[in-house]
Amino acid sequence: METTLAIYTKPGGGREGNSLRGAPTEEMLQSQELNRLALVEEIHYAGKRKSDRWAEQWVFRNIR
Repeated sequence: METTLAIYTKPGGGREGNSLRGAPTEEMLQSQELNRLALVEEIHYAGKRKSDRWAEQWVFRNIR
C-alpha cells in the first residue's frame, strides 16, 4: 500500500514555512471516523428506542 504525504506550506517560507499545521493527520482522520461511527450508532439506537416504544404501545392497546 502506498502512502502519500501532502505538505502544506505557508507563504513566506522560513522556519514555519513547512509547517504541517494545516494538514489533516492520521490521528485527526481516525478521530473524525470514530465520531462519525458514534453518531451513526447514536442515530440507530435513537430509532430503535422509538420503535421499541411504538411496539410497547401497540401491544398495550391491542392485546387488551
